[in-house]
Amino acid sequence: MPILPEEAERIPGMSESQGFVDRARTVLRMEGADVRDVLQNVVTNDLDRLTPGNAVYAALLTPQGKYLFDFLLIEGPDGAVLIDCAADRAEALAGRLRMYCMRRDARVTGEAGLGVALIWSGAAPEGPLVVADPRAAALGWRIYAADPAAALAAIDAVPVEIGRAACRDRV
Repeated sequence: MPILPEEAERIPGMSESQGFVDRARTVLRMEGADVRDVLQNVVTNDLDRLTPGNAVYAALLTPQGKYLFDFLLIEGPDGAVLIDCAADRAEALAGRLRMYCMRRDARVTGEAGLGVALIWSGAAPEGPLVVADPRAAALGWRIYAADPAAALAAIDAVPVEIGRAACRDRV
């Protein structure tokens, strides 16, 4: 569950000028000529909205409409689609997506080697793969990098480690 900026003030050592590495998230990679067609047919959002610099929030449902997974889709610099999802559910999501890739030029190649950092600020931080959280402006920016802590430091944001215990004590 994301931490809202007004809630971050209650966590010791966290302010708007700081960010944190979200170790509860991982990034999967999908590539191939048919990736967008495959995803367009199985996720709950319109893939036409997926453009460089813009993320799309979507979910994967059963054919009966029961929720299975939610995630963010990001266009990678090489045209691949990156999937920001819960780390503890990543393998199950990848397996489900692989079922839809059969006989199509689309592959889930596993983890993209990127971590996720979150930061709240008015302007987009500089970086190769930075997107606004598409769910709400108050959720700030998501930074995808091989070393997300170093990416935070590069934009003068102090990386703060947030554990589940800090999140659990939220009001």
